[in-house]
Amino acid sequence: MRICSIEGCDKKHYGREYCQRHYTQWRSNGDPMLLKVGHRYEEVPVEQRIRERSRVNASGCVEFESKNKQRSGHCLISHRGRRRLVHRVVWELAHGTIPEGKVIRHRCDNPPCVNLEHLEIGTVADNNRDRDSRGRHHALRGSKNGYAKLSEWQVVDIRKRLNRGESTYFLAGEFGVSQSTIWMIKSGQTWQHVPSGSNEVTV
Repeated sequence: MRICSIEGCDKKHYGREYCQRHYTQWRSNGDPMLLKVGHRYEEVPVEQRIRERSRVNASGCVEFESKNKQRSGHCLISHRGRRRLVHRVVWELAHGTIPEGKVIRHRCDNPPCVNLEHLEIGTVADNNRDRDSRGRHHALRGSKNGYAKLSEWQVVDIRKRLNRGESTYFLAGEFGVSQSTIWMIKSGQTWQHVPSGSNEVTV
């Protein structure tokens, strides 16, 4: 029997790799690890939530998966009662409070990445120079686009499961997207930059 992907949860799979309880929390607030107890939310330690929702890609980036993103592609997470940029939370867990006026930059130029080795502290001016030198003012594709609801790894998984005969209706429900989104992946209208083989995925 397929079970929930959350560590320590052995309940039956319901949708998007979660049991019904964790799936409901993900749909409600974008975080399956925030569980409602009475009239309040009980927050699982942020380190655990980040670890369980991150995946390593072929480039060595550790990508945090979240439907709560900024237009830049940077992911948000609920921490200490408010939404925070997850890569800043990761930096602070390792190095302490970020000094006023400083930003955390991605050396990999991949906004969802939370690999500490790919992060460095700097100024807004440093970040702007990075943007210009790397051509980041151009349109971002795939999971780097803040509007993306799927990651490259999920697209590969969807293609494999479509090839096995799973329905677009079921996959749309599991991944929290519209059926037309699945159809466009199937027909090749979207995510053309993602190769079919999971070992070849780059972002």
